[in-house]
Amino acid sequence: MALEGANALIEAGHEVVLITPNSGPLVDDALSAGMQVGYVRVPVLRKEHLLPHRLLVLAWASILGTFNAVRVLRHHRPDRVVANTSTQPVWSLAARLTGSTVVVVVHEAEAGTNPIVRAGVLMPLVLANELVVVSETAREFVTTSVLLRRKRIHTVRNGRDWTTYFRTATRDRADVPKILVSGRLSPRKGQDLVLQAAHRLRVKGIEVEVLFAGDVYAGYEWFQEKLENDVRLYGLQGNVTFLGFVDDMAELLERADVCVVPSRVSESFGLVAAEAMAAMRPVIVSSGGGLTEIVEHGKSGLVFQSGDAIALAATLEEMLAKPKMAESLALAGYERVNHHFGQRVYRRAFVDAVIGPSREGIGE
Repeated sequence: MALEGANALIEAGHEVVLITPNSGPLVDDALSAGMQVGYVRVPVLRKEHLLPHRLLVLAWASILGTFNAVRVLRHHRPDRVVANTSTQPVWSLAARLTGSTVVVVVHEAEAGTNPIVRAGVLMPLVLANELVVVSETAREFVTTSVLLRRKRIHTVRNGRDWTTYFRTATRDRADVPKILVSGRLSPRKGQDLVLQAAHRLRVKGIEVEVLFAGDVYAGYEWFQEKLENDVRLYGLQGNVTFLGFVDDMAELLERADVCVVPSRVSESFGLVAAEAMAAMRPVIVSSGGGLTEIVEHGKSGLVFQSGDAIALAATLEEMLAKPKMAESLALAGYERVNHHFGQRVYRRAFVDAVIGPSREGIGE
């Protein structure tokens, strides 16, 4: 989405310099689009950094990061600095120190239960001149802080060209339906709920094949081990495949009968659900925040209560038992994602939020 926003600014006639911590596929795309590219390493704010024994490490990394960011901004002298995440507050501080207007794009929306941690994560946003949030869920996340209620906040839902995801209409279902679950393996993402649901369906005589697409979060290798143990516990060895990182999601989506997004936490947007809808595959999502802003229950997909494996099993059973309903939901989801979350809609809204209808400036 950082690249999509940068391309929107270029299309609107602005010069863009993309600053990234290291090289990679994103850099190649940026250079092809006519952007300048620079490299600066800055610390990323994580919840664990707010623990007492990590604060000194974070403070020192932030000092070094701010120095490097200020040096880069003084070189390029941008009118506007667009920080594509709220977890790198160094850019907001550096922009203020160099006299640039700073706009922070907030993709995060996990409220958490510890108010101190929440306040620590939100506090750096005080330095921003304006905020762009990717959903109303993300807006609620930031406005729960008193210090942020007076900020100018623009809601710009993620959008892109979805045409690469669609290959075939919903296919004739195989004897054993394929359930696709895409996303990093993490307790927050709820993959274990899918295994519990698959077990419940098997008890009722309904067989499904589960495909997990995504790597494990660093430090959460134990969770993948738990999932593998659950597979053995439920006797699902022949029905579950861990694919790891998948480069061609369109090909995988074409093979799926149903796509499930079982997040336990409040998702800010839910890009995985949008991808499945763009592929014209029926989706089931949890009631986790921004997911329900994308998927309308009973209209463009089905929604189950977050964290409830029994509810997920019942919802899956309903989807599988009603192929005509599933086909109708898939078609409606396809139309919805292309109409409401398309590239043109996003680019226009993003430029209006960052630059404004009558403003001039350079996006960085």
